[in-house]
Amino acid sequence: DILMSKEMSLTTAVSIAALLGPSQVGARIIDMIAPKKTALKTALIASVFILLGLVLLLLTPKIAFVGVIFFGLGNGMRSILKGTLPLSIFGQKGYAVILGKLAGLPLVTQAATPFIGALIIQQFGTSVFVIILAALALVNIILVLVLQKMRFNTP
Repeated sequence: DILMSKEMSLTTAVSIAALLGPSQVGARIIDMIAPKKTALKTALIASVFILLGLVLLLLTPKIAFVGVIFFGLGNGMRSILKGTLPLSIFGQKGYAVILGKLAGLPLVTQAATPFIGALIIQQFGTSVFVIILAALALVNIILVLVLQKMRFNTP
């Protein structure tokens, strides 16, 4: 719907959206071969890619494929961070318990997102939906920067 709202044909929109999965896998491959970096640095890179991808989707439909690729790269990195970021912040002691406690809210929001997203799109349109997502991505960048300022001494 987001791509088709930019006056793309269904075929073009599906073709561009199909780049999401390979981009997510590409992020994982890049993470394996790239020089090691901290989880917080990876979180910042992922957050910036997600925001950049959303902004490109919103502003420039002619290169929407680049936006989808950036979004996919950021989202792929984010999936890696689900395990590495809590480990770098909280350490190994009680890691499994901490992961269990951290899992609740994301699962609830993931379950609610399709309903809320559809409601926003129906009431306000796809552009407002993408703007809201971009605003949330910007908040995420700010939170990662705050975490970096706290200077965790972890890998």
